[in-house]
Amino acid sequence: MDATIIGYKIETPTTMYEDNQRAIEIAKNPRFHNRIKHIDIKFIHFIPERIVSNELKVVHCNSNDMLADVMTKALPKDQFPKLRKLLIIDKF
Repeated sequence: MDATIIGYKIETPTTMYEDNQRAIEIAKNPRFHNRIKHIDIKFIHFIPERIVSNELKVVHCNSNDMLADVMTKALPKDQFPKLRKLLIIDKF
């Protein structure tokens, strides 16, 4: 996969970290999941097409290490400093 996006050459697939095993299953094979029947068909196939074309790689990430959680939800007292440190903003 060689693509150019906004003037930058992309040579490797973008990695998307996901802590939900069911979401990973749906991303890899959406056809048999009745939980997604309410989603427009063009959106259902977008991620699997990117995986097949090697533009995207979906990888499981343990929920305790999900860096996005520091910005999106309330966390346990010990979890917040751990994830904040991973963001490299502890110096400020």
